[in-house]
Amino acid sequence: MNFTLVAVGSDISSFPYLFKLSSILKNLGSLEYVHWDRTTKEQTPDYIDDVAYKKLLGFCPSNKLTLLTGYILWFVSLLGYLLFKADPKRLYFVSRLDAAGAIYIASLFRKSFKYVYLDRDAYHMTYKLGIFKGIVKKIESMVAKKSVLHFIPGKSRDFTNDKNVRVIENTPNREFFNEAKCNSKHLEKDPKFTIYVNGWLVETRGAELIYNLAKQLDINKFRIIVAGPLQCKAINSLIELPVVTYLGQLSNIESLSYYFISDVVLSFYDPKIEINRKAEPNKWFDCAFTNTPFIANYGIETAQPFLKTGLCHLIKYNDDASLLQLIEQMNANHIQLDRSATKNAVEELNVDFWDEKVRSIVTNYTEENNHSIN
Repeated sequence: MNFTLVAVGSDISSFPYLFKLSSILKNLGSLEYVHWDRTTKEQTPDYIDDVAYKKLLGFCPSNKLTLLTGYILWFVSLLGYLLFKADPKRLYFVSRLDAAGAIYIASLFRKSFKYVYLDRDAYHMTYKLGIFKGIVKKIESMVAKKSVLHFIPGKSRDFTNDKNVRVIENTPNREFFNEAKCNSKHLEKDPKFTIYVNGWLVETRGAELIYNLAKQLDINKFRIIVAGPLQCKAINSLIELPVVTYLGQLSNIESLSYYFISDVVLSFYDPKIEINRKAEPNKWFDCAFTNTPFIANYGIETAQPFLKTGLCHLIKYNDDASLLQLIEQMNANHIQLDRSATKNAVEELNVDFWDEKVRSIVTNYTEENNHSIN
């Protein structure tokens, strides 16, 4: 079986979703990665073994204008590649609408194209589109319906109700989970109350709230571990505080290992943004599998099932005082977490390891349609 993964970014290991998927696909057959390389001259991509990398665009945007320019160049480059050079006999896994839109157009001319739409962030829910929202949703619906499989992270993201929809919760891979658990034994467990902050850290995900919290914490009682790219002023200021340890941008396995030595994870989403109200973050499922409490905010519809597990705590978004009070309370009641009690939360949520679910779906599809992708 021959697979092609199409996405933005050259370092697959820094994107949990792509890293988990690439691990499955390369074990099921040959895998090539068609991408837009956005690394700078000072950065060296961390290439994965047994993956054939194909760079269509090498360009690192520095502002919103160059980012927009980059996406236009990426779309045109990808569309040209798909129309004139790509092998239509492969099964394509396309990440987000920029890649899926290109292959949708290409499939109108090259009928044998088959693609799986990795719908990680529905554009019509993510961006303020005004009068264009309906048009974008219509485009997304057409792209989704033409895909052989439409992967979404939760039922809240199903806007087509089509038979090709597959809900793939953002749970960890079993292999990655076991490796992370093993690696965590070699990490230093600080006696201080440990707060873990990771992922895409921006203004609309509580960056200012976390920074304000950190400024008020007693360094003798608390420490904050931060992992992820520096993409806003508040996070750049956060990592300069003495209470904070900044780990940089970690691989999926490295990031997961720190859950095992953390006392609580912070995960906030501005509820004014539609996609945030339907958040399906991998860190919540990582918390469930590692039995780590987390703090989120009211206004997120998808948080309700996690409340039943007892791991989820909610505050009002950007309520500095409530967050500080809750953290102080958790520290006062601090007990050593029983990491063996992971089954309760996972069973309550009724979810499986990500790789087991995806492997089953992909295998079933390829077996039923074997003649069309070999």
